Amino acid sequence: MTLRFDGRVALITGSGRGIGRAYAQLLAARGCRVVVADAGFAITGAPGTDDPASAVVAEIAAAGGTAIAYRGDVRTDAREMVACAFDTFGRLDILINNAGPVGSFRLFSDTSPEDWQRVSDMHYRGTVEVCRAARPALVAAGSGRIVNTASSAMLGSEMQTDYGSAKAAIFGFTRSLALEGRASGITVNCIMPSGYSRMTETIQDPEVLAAAKHLLGPQHIAALVSWLAHHDTDVNGEAFNVSGGRAAD
Repeated sequence: MTLRFDGRVALITGSGRGIGRAYAQLLAARGCRVVVADAGFAITGAPGTDDPASAVVAEIAAAGGTAIAYRGDVRTDAREMVACAFDTFGRLDILINNAGPVGSFRLFSDTSPEDWQRVSDMHYRGTVEVCRAARPALVAAGSGRIVNTASSAMLGSEMQTDYGSAKAAIFGFTRSLALEGRASGITVNCIMPSGYSRMTETIQDPEVLAAAKHLLGPQHIAALVSWLAHHDTDVNGEAFNVSGGRAAD
């Protein structure tokens, strides 16, 4: 059975490229109206000049879907992102937190406080702020769905202490928020994805990079996320490893 999202509205952060783009395209193809939120930052989190969100909206429109672009920072513009959904579509049912930069790939002793804070803020604080802004709308929807993005790096990964710690915080936040959301009909889950993206493109080994591009397409991750985001799915408080068409909690 194909899951449909007719009448539903989703806000997806970091959806101008890669995995987030795949989420936006799939949900829109299934009838969802989508706010494609992306600040256009570089992979490091540095400000950029391009507008990938508008490009994704154009792709969705060309395929017969409905979407609007919002260029904003998850750390500071969360309320405005949610307002964009309401002002444009009149509701919000689904929040997918995907935005965040690559880690510094330095030893902890070599990571500056500024770099640490940048990674933590964009991943963890950004997730928290958008959830905070969206929660009233998701309660009003009656079957709100939140999907956050953690990482297996939270289990320990050399040269990724900043990134892994931020993802561990998202995991803990997800588990606790899931308990709080049950009474309001909100489910909160997270994924730990392995997929081809701008982060994957930093891999130096050409054979590994080629395999990732061939086997770990973002469409496989999008399939699981669309299931978690569906109003008939009642899974709550879980974390899924997902890659290459396989998922496990």
